[in-house]
Amino acid sequence: AQGFYRIDVQAGDLRPLLVNEAGQTAGTAEWPVWSSDAKTMFYRRADPRRRGQSLVVRDVDSGRERELYSRDLPAAGELPTTVVTSPTVQSFRNFGYAGASRLAISPDGQQLAFVWTEQDGAGQGPSSAVLTVIPTANGGEPRELVRVDALERIFPPAWMPDGDLLFGRGRVEGQGPRFELWKASTAGGEPERLGLSMEGSVLYGLSVHPNGRRVAFTAGHFGSLETWVLNNLLPAG
Repeated sequence: AQGFYRIDVQAGDLRPLLVNEAGQTAGTAEWPVWSSDAKTMFYRRADPRRRGQSLVVRDVDSGRERELYSRDLPAAGELPTTVVTSPTVQSFRNFGYAGASRLAISPDGQQLAFVWTEQDGAGQGPSSAVLTVIPTANGGEPRELVRVDALERIFPPAWMPDGDLLFGRGRVEGQGPRFELWKASTAGGEPERLGLSMEGSVLYGLSVHPNGRRVAFTAGHFGSLETWVLNNLLPAG
């Protein structure tokens, strides 16, 4: 079985929130993120029967759900829930997921950011990746903030207190993996390079302190991960 659970860290109680039993054909649930009040969960649901994916909003107490975004993957290519990490592949060429991944909810709960990755027609790797935001209210339309081609990847985004998005951008092959930290405004305009880069690593996780002055991230390569904290990264203002 695969699913999401809530643990009471004081009492040790384990409460299942959503469980897919083995053999179910309804697809898999992945990439959960929570509203600040922990009453709402956002996650990706993949349906292998139609190669479709949805972003779903779930009320934690009642279990009621609604679909926020839905899209089918091309008929060719890899399954949407498969990440290529085979030890026989000694490169990052296919690093990442097809479809939606790396969800991040805004501090006010009004917007959901995610990365949509397209596979090429032969299923040999990503053809493009798009950093996208969508309102969490009913009827909102997704907006594209940043798009990169097959030679680059967009790594996990994280929200700043002012509503801007931090994200990693870089490569996973060629001359070796690397990433840079960028910032994008949801109000529009060109994304901004922040001057931080790491050679030999890709970005796996990114978190911003509520005061906006500290950033923690996890980076590394297959077989090696490191967690870092950056202080005073952004200018005061």
